[in-house]
Parts: sequence; C-alpha cells; structure tokens
Amino acid sequence: MADIINFPNTNNKQVQQQEEQIQRTQNTLNILLQCKSIGPIPLLPKDIEILAEFGDTMQFSPMVAKKLIQAMAKQLNQLHDEEVYPL
Repeated sequence: MADIINFPNTNNKQVQQQEEQIQRTQNTLNILLQCKSIGPIPLLPKDIEILAEFGDTMQFSPMVAKKLIQAMAKQLNQLHDEEVYPL
C-alpha cells in the first residue's frame, strides 16, 4: 500500500479509501486484542502491510500494543523456524 499524496483543496477518493482502511485496521486490531479471552492472533498480510507503512500514526492502548508486538514476534519466529527447519 503506497502512501497517497493529498493536495490541498482537492477531494481525492484514493486518500479517503486509504484513511478508511487504516482506521478499519486500527479498530479491528484494538477490538480483537482488547479481549482477554483471546490469545495471540495471527495477523493478516494486509494488517502487517498497513502496520509497516502507517503504524507510527496509529493509536493503540499499552495492552493492545503489547499483544500486537507478541503476535508479530510469534509470526516472525514461525517464519524463521520454517526457513531454518523446512518440512
């Protein structure tokens, strides 16, 4: 997902769609990770892409941020294990 430039005094539909997608991802992750009964969740590739590009502008509570770091680290560790120890 590329960062789309919004020029002043213009109505760019792509910018609106991108902002909506970022907000939707942020809301979804906040809701999923605030649940105490849910353990670490696998992140979708689209979520990872949005976090990589816009994570510095997204708002998460400290607990959600901790769980998000845990989920990302777990997935990264699994990818590493698959490369080191392929089936």
